[in-house]
Amino acid sequence: MFIPLIQYSHHLPSAVQHRLDQLNNMIKNGYRFLSGIEENLFVVNRKDPVHWTGATGSRI
Repeated sequence: MFIPLIQYSHHLPSAVQHRLDQLNNMIKNGYRFLSGIEENLFVVNRKDPVHWTGATGSRI
């Protein structure tokens, strides 16, 4: 089983980004994991930076 790393928008609050980085490090250190798509292809909704665009979902 592979666990995907969590990709996120850099528009999220820094505390949330830090927590997600910690979670990703835990995944990398303890599990087989799937890397995300290239950062320049990972696009979120401008009005709601938690949700990907449809194009990003297709790339994933």
